[in-house]
Order: sequence, then C-alpha cells, then structure tokens
Amino acid sequence: MIDIEGKTPVATFTAAAGQNYGFVAAYEHDGKYLILYGNNGETSQAICEDAADLAYWLESPDLNREDEIIQTANVRGSDVVEPADKESEGPFLILATHYCYGPTEHSHFVTDENGRAIEFDDLQAARAWITDEESGQYCLAHNEYTVPSYKIV
Repeated sequence: MIDIEGKTPVATFTAAAGQNYGFVAAYEHDGKYLILYGNNGETSQAICEDAADLAYWLESPDLNREDEIIQTANVRGSDVVEPADKESEGPFLILATHYCYGPTEHSHFVTDENGRAIEFDDLQAARAWITDEESGQYCLAHNEYTVPSYKIV
C-alpha cells in the first residue's frame, strides 16, 4: 500500500484478468482525488474530479477499437463492453469471456483456425455462430468453473 502524508486511500481497485494487471488507489486531497496507478513496477499519478471508475486508469488511451474492447473487458469486466445492436454497422466480432476460479475472467475474440478474429458481416451470422457454439459440447479448461459467455460487438 502506498502511504501519502499518512492518509489511506478512499477507494482502491485491482485488476487481475488475463494480461492486464495493476493496482489503482484514490486519495482525497483538496476536494479532488489523487490517483496513483501502475503495474510492472511503474507507478503513475493523476488528479481527477471523480474516483468512481478507478479501472479506467489501467486502460491505455491509444488503442485501436478491437484492442480497446479486449482491454476494457479484461480490466473492467465484459459486462462493461457495449454489445452491438441492430443499428450497429459491421464488421462484427464475438467477444468470448471465460470464467475462472479466483474469481477472474478473461476475454478474447473468437478466432479462426489461423488465430485471427472472425469478422461477421451481419448480426444474424454472428448470432448463428453463437447458437451453433452453445448447442455443442464444451469441455471446461483447467480452472474454469462454467462455460464461456459470448457477446457480439
């Protein structure tokens, strides 16, 4: 724990999902929040008005759309990622989230046999892929406690 002038943090957040790991602490100071965040032995700081979403500080600001979705899902949780709707334009990807004991979750895009994310031209094709996948058998991997969930993005 980081000690700042003998104060303890008013809020903390720890991410431990997939490759995204870090610790964030918010200290109230002069009506604002001093945010300390870091991973891999590096600590950074910032001043902000709101400390409600501490997970935000572990996200990289300059990622492309696909990497941003994966990072958000792995840091804040897949429930934070907005699903595609009928107004969304393709191509569409399917976010698969695996649930492990700990508890932790790890998300990634479904891929083809070459390891590339499968792109779907329309929502119906993506829904059909999910229906087909969920109707088959799934063998839990080591440390998984349930079948993955799928979300079209």
